[in-house]
Amino acid sequence: MAERMASQLGWKVLVLEQRDHIGGNCFDEYDEHGVLIHRYGPHLFHTDSKEVWDYLSQFTGWLPYEHRVLSRIDGQLVPIPFNLTSIERCFPADKASAMIEALRTRFGDGARVPILELRKEQDPLLGELADFIYQKAFVNYTSKQWGVPPEQISPEVTARVPVVVSRDDRYFTDPWQAVPARRLYRHV
Repeated sequence: MAERMASQLGWKVLVLEQRDHIGGNCFDEYDEHGVLIHRYGPHLFHTDSKEVWDYLSQFTGWLPYEHRVLSRIDGQLVPIPFNLTSIERCFPADKASAMIEALRTRFGDGARVPILELRKEQDPLLGELADFIYQKAFVNYTSKQWGVPPEQISPEVTARVPVVVSRDDRYFTDPWQAVPARRLYRHV
């Protein structure tokens, strides 16, 4: 693909590998039973660029896929990113309704609010919600993923898993989301 990016798109390309194989995180291999293994996690593809989608579509077909995540919080399976359904599952109905109304009033329907931004809110109800989400769904995951407390991570990174003021339970919102039908790393 690097060659094609250079020759067809006119990009300057430098490919470096620190591992003992090509393909970076999209590397996959067949195990001894003939099962294709994605060594570094599933190859979930998402983009907001039609140009990127069309370009990669030269090399593979796509299997439709929208990634959804559930986390067990206090015995309940809760959508992540945290959304209105998550709030309703974690709080009594009257408190959940009040929190949802406060979110809608402050940020508007459909907003995607970074948790560290929500934690700065002065409204006590939003503060309670922010602290709950931060402690139950964010701090441990983020610390494990990055090896440092969330406050030491750039806001661009922590904003990747926002609080969603809607019932959209998809992990990504890009218009093009799928799993490659064929091995992409072969084209590196």
